[in-house]
Amino acid sequence: MEPVDDVLKGVVEMTRTLASDSVGSIYLTGSRAFGSAVSSSDIDLFFVGQSGRLDDTLKDAVFSLSRLSPLICPYRLDVKAYRLEKLMELETAVDGPFSPPKAMLHFNAVTIKNFSRILSGTDIRDKVELPPVESYVGHLRDFTVWIISDLKGGRSVRPETTLGFPDENSSFYGYVVEGKLEHLVYVVGLIASTRIAQAAGEYVSHKGMVPELYRKYVGDRFSDFVNQIFLWCRSRWENRIPDVPSDRARLDELCEETLRFENQLLATGFGTTSSANAS
Repeated sequence: MEPVDDVLKGVVEMTRTLASDSVGSIYLTGSRAFGSAVSSSDIDLFFVGQSGRLDDTLKDAVFSLSRLSPLICPYRLDVKAYRLEKLMELETAVDGPFSPPKAMLHFNAVTIKNFSRILSGTDIRDKVELPPVESYVGHLRDFTVWIISDLKGGRSVRPETTLGFPDENSSFYGYVVEGKLEHLVYVVGLIASTRIAQAAGEYVSHKGMVPELYRKYVGDRFSDFVNQIFLWCRSRWENRIPDVPSDRARLDELCEETLRFENQLLATGFGTTSSANAS
């Protein structure tokens, strides 16, 4: 398989060709930036437009790279783009009802600022405005509720709710989507990150940090479970359903524990401060 550094070099060159006057900076984030990737890991990229610009040329470049990634490289590309001004206006975007795009803007600003590696262009991370920690925690909490609700088919999720499996009659109770484990890891990681942020008042963006930080700041009976999700699903099975019967039985047990993890979160007075699941 083509080395990741060669792929990144090619992506940067292609982006500069497609949108040379529009893109100001290109950042690598996620596990590829911190040496914790597995073979199935995405390449997570952020493009920051030139000051005042996020024009159609850059938007088209992002669309093309995302759409063509299966053809141009052996890794899946996850590409996002923002105007620099957007990343500098977070404090004016704190209040108001919950919305997924607003939450993602907060998360991505933290990611670019604290958990990224610059690949090309002028480094603008000193200009990125971090959201207040209280706002970050609130958005993370509400976003997690929104994701859990979506996983349960849009069912309302409230503190008093006792959740059931997404699909108790399917393999692995509906937590495994399209034969891959990324969604299971993502949901558990979101819940764990929310608990960490609530307990420690810290930003959490690099998922490789989650098991250690959960044990340090939360330290409840689910600490081993969170570690096992990342150890087995992500590292050993590389986000694929295992073939060995004993491993499949272990995965089944992890999915059962995921439901308990969700319900424990609600039982601790999780709630929402905004309208993520109002009905």
